Amino acid sequence: MNILRKFEIKLLLLLFLLITVSFGVTNYTQKISFNSLLFANLFLAALTFILFKLGKLGIQAKQHGTFIKVVMGSTFIRLLFSGGYLFIYLLVNNIDVKYFVISYILLYFLYMSFEIIHLLSNLRPDSEQTKNV
Repeated sequence: MNILRKFEIKLLLLLFLLITVSFGVTNYTQKISFNSLLFANLFLAALTFILFKLGKLGIQAKQHGTFIKVVMGSTFIRLLFSGGYLFIYLLVNNIDVKYFVISYILLYFLYMSFEIIHLLSNLRPDSEQTKNV
């Protein structure tokens, strides 16, 4: 099974887990609607998938330093799109801002950490090959 398929399966499992946790949190606190967290999860999962594919292209590049540029660029893109999503969502919907923003930032960091961990795990075989050369 190739690396992208493993990532897709793990991302879907993470998405399912976070949607389940979101459902429990919304039922327990009743401060946030489940739909708002569902859309946030779906948006961040799609963004993570797209940026992971971009990061894979950075890993496969032959030039030194390309991976760092791609990771920093994808982190900036993630921050920009996530901030835009949050801003637009809060303008359109009248919800309790504090609880949604805290939940959204937590989801943001979980998805970002998930992507970075998988990108770094793909670098390890490459770094071992360059040591042996």
